[in-house]
Amino acid sequence: MITVYSPAHKDHWGQGEFFAGRMMDCYEVPERAARILASVQALNLGPVVAPPSLDHALLSKVHDADYLEFLETIHAHWVSENGDCDAFPYVFLSGRSVRPATAAVARLGQFATDACSPITAQTWTAACASAASAVHAAELLRAADEPVMALCRPPGHHAGRRSYGGYCFLNNGALAAERLLQAGAGRVAILDIDNHHGNGTQEIFYERSDVMTVSIHGTPDIQFPWFTGYSDETGAGKGEGFNLNRPLQANSDLAAYEHALIGCLDHIGRYGPDAIIVALGVDAGEGDPTSQLRIDTSGFAAIGARIASLAIPTVFIMEGGYNLDRIGGDVGAFLQGWHAARRT
Repeated sequence: MITVYSPAHKDHWGQGEFFAGRMMDCYEVPERAARILASVQALNLGPVVAPPSLDHALLSKVHDADYLEFLETIHAHWVSENGDCDAFPYVFLSGRSVRPATAAVARLGQFATDACSPITAQTWTAACASAASAVHAAELLRAADEPVMALCRPPGHHAGRRSYGGYCFLNNGALAAERLLQAGAGRVAILDIDNHHGNGTQEIFYERSDVMTVSIHGTPDIQFPWFTGYSDETGAGKGEGFNLNRPLQANSDLAAYEHALIGCLDHIGRYGPDAIIVALGVDAGEGDPTSQLRIDTSGFAAIGARIASLAIPTVFIMEGGYNLDRIGGDVGAFLQGWHAARRT
């Protein structure tokens, strides 16, 4: 397995986040990627390579131009108005038709979906490096007879066409899917196993049939991002039938998870994709501060083995996982489970 990793993520480190009514230390920190990288290297899973610079033209295939301009420039705009600190919204656009915002805090509220995702001086650089890792992983998959992992930070699956939140700014999985399509894939499936619904990914592909989106996650009745991820969201227009959500109830264990996963894998198998992108979040792990699911480390190995049964060229793209004591071991167990199943 090839792992694509950029150290540029390290400088994106928020001073805090507003979570459940209080300011607190950020869950999404550089140490997450460090723990995963150490696990990949300790397990000797294969080479670690750096991505080339991101082709920014690809970004417009996934995100709107005004949103991209906002992400690139907002921190400097914020500093000029508010001083040198992280940029946070305190007002939010609620769907009204309004004139475009000009003040920095208003522009933040125009594109943000939460107050948990601070924008720092290095957020744009880190997000582009993360996206470059995902895109390069897709490129390597087309040339290599082996899986590829993009060790992405910040994560991406909550980033919509013109929105950020859930620690996500650019949608890494969506960009990788677009690159696979450009390289000749006719159909791509994205299987999101993160504890939280991949709302941004769903939105981007909801009316398309060339990318199937499938997500297993804690039910939005009790879990971020709250408003999407229900089982009756199946796509629209040309995308009808190409979006599948399998929400799980609080305290769901491996047995419940695997029951949902088997159905998802059958659905993907019938679709017949040329490649699959696994949005690899391990925040469904028991003890994760953002999770209501109960998967242990051995459970992630079992999940990896199940997914390997598809026998489809695979890109793994890192998403969530916020228990620093477990994240490296859980990702390593998943990858070992996948590889072991493929060898049998």
